[in-house]
Amino acid sequence: MSDHVLERFPDCDEGIRALLEEDAIFREICADYEEIGTWLAARQEAAPPSWAEYERAREVRDELEQEIQKKLRKEGYILPLQQKGRDPGSRPSEHPAVKIHKEDV
Repeated sequence: MSDHVLERFPDCDEGIRALLEEDAIFREICADYEEIGTWLAARQEAAPPSWAEYERAREVRDELEQEIQKKLRKEGYILPLQQKGRDPGSRPSEHPAVKIHKEDV
């Protein structure tokens, strides 16, 4: 399972679970996100090997987050827009994701 993904996007639980079952590319993105999230969490416990390496890992994590958000939006799961100044590793706003059906538009 993608614990880091579900922790980062708790309001998109249903969409994440559905996409994990049906979309191999999404599963791969989530697996990469899980791996980098685990690496970063371990480095929070101890000093990172180098600041540049740690920062690069955060950049990769942020890029993977964007890919996850893009896929969720494409499939009809809308995420709240990121707030200006919000750390990409912090929790999203409290607004839940909403599934939009074509007949609603």
